Amino acid sequence: MQFYGNGILSCRVSKDVLRDLIEQLITLLVNRHMEELESADSYVRIINTLVVRIIERSDHTYVTW
Repeated sequence: MQFYGNGILSCRVSKDVLRDLIEQLITLLVNRHMEELESADSYVRIINTLVVRIIERSDHTYVTW
């Protein structure tokens, strides 16, 4: 979250890194083991917030490949 709070750094992340990061975060969301965790709702909320922040603060030409 702190990394994406810095506008300069967040715009310099490569397209490949963004794709892999978002793919991994989505994989976490659909993982059935997540449902077994005691605070699963909190984790889902955090991951959703992070994905939104990544999309908002990254170079949009990289995010919308």
